[in-house]
Amino acid sequence: MENEDSLNEYATKAVILNAQFSSELLESIFATTTPLHDGAVIMRGKFIVAAAVILPLSEDSSQLGRAIGTRHRAALGLSQLTDALIIVVSEESGKISIAREGVITRGVKIDRFKAILRSLFTPPPEKIRNPFNFREWIRQ
Repeated sequence: MENEDSLNEYATKAVILNAQFSSELLESIFATTTPLHDGAVIMRGKFIVAAAVILPLSEDSSQLGRAIGTRHRAALGLSQLTDALIIVVSEESGKISIAREGVITRGVKIDRFKAILRSLFTPPPEKIRNPFNFREWIRQ
């Protein structure tokens, strides 16, 4: 999930979609029988920008055990180079990991994962402006 740093460098080398996000579309992309299955998806806001994206692999294996595969290495690698939030779903176990700012957290519980997504997709509440401005009133 793109943040301030642009991920265009990776998107332009992949399959460009620029499609409104839907769970059905994401499921279709990652179905093992589809050509877009391999690689990552880049999201910008509520849009899937590209699929079949190849991400840079992390050179740092201190956070990753031998059993951790390329998907997790790529998530960590991108998080070391950008401010993106990278979500990894293990193909074998279905467990969720999150990589951000060069740190990968494995086995994120579903409630925490949902809270992270809500915080990203829910705009901050607008500040309620007090119609009575005391300082302005004093100046008059």
